[in-house]
Amino acid sequence: MSHAAPTVASTIESHGLDHWHEVVCRKLIGIEVVPEKSASFDGRFMMMPMGDATLAHVEATALTAYRSERRIADDTEPGFLINVLLSGHGRTTQCGNHSELRAGDIFMQDTALPYSLELGSRAALLTLRAPRPLILRHLTPSERMCGIPLARDGMARVAVASLISLADVAPMISDAEREIALGSILPLLAAASSTLSSRASTPSHMGYARANRFIETHIKEPSLGTATVAAACGMSARQLTRLFEAEGETVSRVILRRRLERCRLDLLSPTLAHRTIGEIAFAWGFNNLSHFSESFRRAYGCSPRAYRQRGCAR
Repeated sequence: MSHAAPTVASTIESHGLDHWHEVVCRKLIGIEVVPEKSASFDGRFMMMPMGDATLAHVEATALTAYRSERRIADDTEPGFLINVLLSGHGRTTQCGNHSELRAGDIFMQDTALPYSLELGSRAALLTLRAPRPLILRHLTPSERMCGIPLARDGMARVAVASLISLADVAPMISDAEREIALGSILPLLAAASSTLSSRASTPSHMGYARANRFIETHIKEPSLGTATVAAACGMSARQLTRLFEAEGETVSRVILRRRLERCRLDLLSPTLAHRTIGEIAFAWGFNNLSHFSESFRRAYGCSPRAYRQRGCAR
């Protein structure tokens, strides 16, 4: 299904090549950039913090960008880039994957691995730089997912529209509200990228994906566990356990991680400030407050109360 090129309403400032190299190339993404015509290069960008992540709206004349081994070595915290090509065209390469890009495409790049991105004519890009732990809370990336546009319909279009909407309203909302909004978008990305997993077409991965969808839609139920997920997916508990072990996971760890992430976002939300920490924990399936507090501290380095106070201060 064809669709018009998406846009972002924000006005962004123009910057020269030196400033572009300093901010976009070195600080934001960590790339090398070679403009098609240095003398007439015009680059524009606007950066918006999203908690631990950063969303950037970037426009530039034709260029080639690449992630070099030197840039990778200098990066102490590699993560992932989630890109939406807003206008123009281009191509990207990573992990042996070569893809043509057109307006409306959403694609991912792993900053721990080399990649290249060529943009022709004048192009606009929405780029989310997210730390690895944040992405791993929602999906399990593989090399097959890097540098390949997600399906151009279905959940991918929902994810694109959501990211564009977030970029449009980001200047008008707080950093905490941006982080909450981003937390609702990443599960959409997980659903959109499920067909690009390294074993997406195999029966075992289809069972794994089905189990993850069941977990996602029943995460609030305190009884959710290996037995209930296995029964819902028509397999034995041992079969389910093996599926998750093949992905380097356990069912209980996935459930715990997703519950903690929902609680973390609720603790940041000003609209939920009237709810107690216990109410938030119980709403997301926890049935033991001590267990919740201990798990939260291990995951985020502080107590739920301290995290809420920091979020309010921020």
